[in-house]
Amino acid sequence: MSYSDALVSQLYLLDYWRHNSEESEFISDQLGDAISSARALQRDVVNMISQAETYYVSDEIADVLVGGFDTLPATPLGDIRPSSPYGWAYFERPVLCPFLGPSDEPWKIKAIVWGPSSSWRLDKGLNICIFLWHPRLSHLQCSGMTAVSWESGWDSPWAVTEGADPEYRDLSNWISKLVFSFFAFIRQECVSIQTTQASRPIRRHAPKAYTAEPVIRIIQLRRRGPAINGGETQSRDYSCRWLVRGHWRNQFYPSSKSHRPRFIPAYVKGPDDKPLKQPAKVSLFAVVR
Repeated sequence: MSYSDALVSQLYLLDYWRHNSEESEFISDQLGDAISSARALQRDVVNMISQAETYYVSDEIADVLVGGFDTLPATPLGDIRPSSPYGWAYFERPVLCPFLGPSDEPWKIKAIVWGPSSSWRLDKGLNICIFLWHPRLSHLQCSGMTAVSWESGWDSPWAVTEGADPEYRDLSNWISKLVFSFFAFIRQECVSIQTTQASRPIRRHAPKAYTAEPVIRIIQLRRRGPAINGGETQSRDYSCRWLVRGHWRNQFYPSSKSHRPRFIPAYVKGPDDKPLKQPAKVSLFAVVR
């Protein structure tokens, strides 16, 4: 697995969706009124993929995203909107969703693509598609497209779940957390995004419909300084050190008089000269340095 796989998969899907309508027709038949038509879905997916900036999400960063789900504030999408209007987030390894999809199989999420919404239902917001990995398919499978308004939070039901079984709504809610966590995460001060240019063969064979810059954006956490313990002074006499896992905080910003999600990276709390206490249930959330 290399960083270039993120762009290669994007270009492959762009070519596939430009020349094949079977998948958009199948999705349209399954979802009915949730999307306008198979032709419109195919057009919108091609438009998003062709202009999307490419992000590579390592296993470690994906673990950090999922590990912070229980502390993610229900912030409107407009407050954490992605820095790029079109984007393709590619996961190094498929993220396994704990809820079953309509086919009674766990979804293995491999990529997320987004772009400005042109839906008649929505004037301002994003179109979002989830792409799944399946061992019997040569390309990533699209789960459908939904339009999310800037006012909606991750706890708002997606259009494709209206009238669906409760289990499918749970799956949609979990995926919403993944999408919203990613959008909020890449805007954090603790995150750095390094870029690497695609190789010459990849650039040379890119479809003409691809109009984005052929670079891969690699998401990393910035190095923390040697003074750990969350930057807090020790006012109590602790007998050990312990790990505080990464989590979200609904931070108030006086300059804008509003709350926005702020990610607090994992850190060790307690005196530096005390032994490290192992948690009863070990959960490791490593990060790329």
